[in-house]
Amino acid sequence: MSNQSLEQVSFEQNDTKTKWVVIALLILLAITLIVIFFAILQVMNWSTSASQDPGNSGGSFLSKAKDQSSQFARAVKKASQEKSSLEGNSKASDTASNEPEQAAESDSTAKQTGDLSEAGTGRDIQGTGSGDFYVIERVGFFGIASKGKKIVYVVDRSGSMQGEPLTRAKQEVLRSVSELKDGQSFQVIFFDQQMYQFSTVSANGLVKASVENWEALKRWLELFDGGGGTEPMSSILAALAMDPDVVYLLTDGQFESQIANQAKLANSNGTQINTIAFMSDSGKAVLKEIAEQNDGNYLFVK
Repeated sequence: MSNQSLEQVSFEQNDTKTKWVVIALLILLAITLIVIFFAILQVMNWSTSASQDPGNSGGSFLSKAKDQSSQFARAVKKASQEKSSLEGNSKASDTASNEPEQAAESDSTAKQTGDLSEAGTGRDIQGTGSGDFYVIERVGFFGIASKGKKIVYVVDRSGSMQGEPLTRAKQEVLRSVSELKDGQSFQVIFFDQQMYQFSTVSANGLVKASVENWEALKRWLELFDGGGGTEPMSSILAALAMDPDVVYLLTDGQFESQIANQAKLANSNGTQINTIAFMSDSGKAVLKEIAEQNDGNYLFVK
């Protein structure tokens, strides 16, 4: 074979090797691009999931409540921060006695832990109104824990509540509502000689526990200062007409004695009524009677 023929064969072999090398490089490049493409998709999907579920980022105020929605948990954090700015770091130190007579004579303060074993005794306890309530379908208000899905807060806004008392009451309402779960509903009624209801849009008078309704409640509460007299009966009747599981009644004043009997007669559905003498126990006798007659607890908050 001539030298020219050998050179031609050698050139063709080298050309074939070069083609295979190029093909192999192209295949490797294609595989690399595919891997990068799917990696980018995975990162994008992870980012989207993270942005849609902010509760997974940790640090939510209600992390102990496993089935609390993440948005409602952020609302709880806001309420807690606002409450702590007013109440500081004060904590109740002693637990109230189980016996009504002993509790009435005790000078210690009681911190309620959410135990419902003594609910319905009408017992007389003293406390600062601090406490945490993270159990499903329970509610806490100034240290009184109750169980129920439908909650109504009836709060005195008369002239004697002007200033710090009304501010504290508003903050506790916000804190309590913020800890309600998605399946619970609520209503807030303020009273002086008239009745002021938070929302009147729902058929049964109650609104769902949600971030939107908590924000709306916060704006509504900002409209009120203390003023007027103390006439609670129309507000109590309105609250009971909503057929709630629990009513919280708070006042710093005195009620006429017949109000206890009127409340009992109106409570045909067996709603638990908890009563709170706020910063003054001048109305203790009637408030305690209301609690005793309606399966509730009486609390004096200093």
